[in-house]
Amino acid sequence: MLQSSCRAPGAQRIQAPLALLLLFLAGPAWAAGGEMPSLVSDIGVSLLVAGALGVIFTRLKIPSIAAFLLAGMIIGPIGLGLVTDPVNIDTIAQLGFILLLFLIGLEIDFKKILGSGKPIIVTGLLQYPLTILFGILATKVMLLLGIGGELLAESPYAALYMGVFLAGSSTLLVVKLFQEHFELDTVPGRLSLGILIFQDIWVIIAVLIQPNLQNPDPGLIAMSFLGIILLSLFTVIVALSFVGRAFTWIAKTPEMTLLGALAWCFIVVFVGVNLDNIFMATYGRNYHMAVGSGMAALIAGASIANLPSATEIITKVATVKDFFITLFFVALGISIPMPESLDVLVIAVSIAVIAIIVRQVIFFPLFYFTGVDQRNAQVGAVRLAQISEFGLVISFLGVKLGHLSPSLTSAVIFAFIITALATPILYGKAYEIHKWLQPVLEKIGFKAPPELQLEEGRQYKLAVLGFHRDASSLLYNLTETDPDLVKDTLIVDFNVALHPAIAEFGLGEVKLLDPTCGSGHFLLGAFHRLYEAWLDAEPGECVEIESTTMRRDAAQLTLRLTQQALANGYEMKDASAFNILFDGSHPVFVDHGSFRDGYSGHWPGYSQFGDHFMSPLLIEATAGLTPTAAGFGVDG
Repeated sequence: MLQSSCRAPGAQRIQAPLALLLLFLAGPAWAAGGEMPSLVSDIGVSLLVAGALGVIFTRLKIPSIAAFLLAGMIIGPIGLGLVTDPVNIDTIAQLGFILLLFLIGLEIDFKKILGSGKPIIVTGLLQYPLTILFGILATKVMLLLGIGGELLAESPYAALYMGVFLAGSSTLLVVKLFQEHFELDTVPGRLSLGILIFQDIWVIIAVLIQPNLQNPDPGLIAMSFLGIILLSLFTVIVALSFVGRAFTWIAKTPEMTLLGALAWCFIVVFVGVNLDNIFMATYGRNYHMAVGSGMAALIAGASIANLPSATEIITKVATVKDFFITLFFVALGISIPMPESLDVLVIAVSIAVIAIIVRQVIFFPLFYFTGVDQRNAQVGAVRLAQISEFGLVISFLGVKLGHLSPSLTSAVIFAFIITALATPILYGKAYEIHKWLQPVLEKIGFKAPPELQLEEGRQYKLAVLGFHRDASSLLYNLTETDPDLVKDTLIVDFNVALHPAIAEFGLGEVKLLDPTCGSGHFLLGAFHRLYEAWLDAEPGECVEIESTTMRRDAAQLTLRLTQQALANGYEMKDASAFNILFDGSHPVFVDHGSFRDGYSGHWPGYSQFGDHFMSPLLIEATAGLTPTAAGFGVDG
């Protein structure tokens, strides 16, 4: 028995890699002694390779999107050919796109978007056609310079299609990054989301015109928009009369909340895509009013965005969505063809470069001249610098219609991949890019709003970091109850677009400082300086009660840990008072999940730090009150 259990030295090391290799090369019939369905096998292989590469790429600080695309290439036709039926992955991946648009609808605040007024509406109407014109001119220049060879010259529609490819930005990538960084409610976030919605509407027009480029039918376009309006009315009526009540019944059952949300999403999707069949069965006529699944999902989400359980729905659906989005990028990697010539890669790189340039030539000036300040206009333009996934759809349709060659479509796919890989980097560096370009922008006439500087020697009794909902409410109450305190109030906010909102209070004595760095370092240092100045100026006012001392200690521990994290390449994504427990009088940080790898360019937890620490400490220092941890908030 002992002898039979012995193994030759090194056998264990050999068997593990061999088993892993056999796992990949094994056919579907190897699973559990029986035949594994191809769908399950393909999804399993996709997730296995994507997960393994994702861990490695995360460790190397490379965007996870690159890992998913590479996974698709490895298991696809140009790699090992491990996926038996790529249609399986592509079909499942489309669910991720539907769920993403459903989530976007849940987070859309139409009042804020419409309240943005001219910047979104005017830019949304002009950006798409102007970018198409720019793309046509850029294609002509490429042909004159001999770039692209026969691929661009062989199709009379190539220049027009190039303009369409350049005009759209990726809803999938942009919204995902804004959600991950909790910036969807910022000025660049609302601006980008509004433009993406307009772009989606333009895509509908493009797809309707595409089959009849020589003789487009305005009637079909009008009927498609009528279908969107009818579907929107249907969803709003049903949501107000029944869906909201149904969600109150299941609010205490988390799994039913998720199931109910998904059911509502697909009810609206099924109604939208089958509008033509409904009218055919009812009236015997096809009015061509069917609504695409993506737009229908967006409408479904927007119709229940104001429900009390909307936040919980977003949390539940987001987890499921991430699974499908992973498969979306793997499917895209699987679809990547082998380049037939060097011209394919040259055109792909050219498209990617022009896409970044056109954001500066078209997007930024439109944002700026419609009233967005220089910095937010630049940040919004930089973060929209990628090719849209809808451009891939349009390119595939172009091949089917005989407008484009398959090789040119391959170039568009490679261009999307290049910009998709660049997008996380551009997103994180957007404020730094603005800082680099600011001197040039100033010289050519794009002026930044003047910054108000602190008066030398001026003393303030109250300092507020960030001016948003909570801060504006606090300031409004102070104008009613203590106008003298308002005259000695300093407001520090990164968003210069909020300066007019301060002026609406009629408070000429309120000073506003706009730090140009835009990072959490400013806020961390500001708290230390404010706290130390208070101790120096009001030593007799410091009353050592237990709650104040503990709040102060907890705040200082949070700041120290945040600074240490930044110094080691990490950041703290929240700054809640509930992250701190006390061992006697000693504060202990207990939420290790608050740290994440990398630095996003700002402090995601600064709003929460203001709510739980800064505002209460400042109120205690100036008014002698002892508010609760979240009793006063300052957010930006």
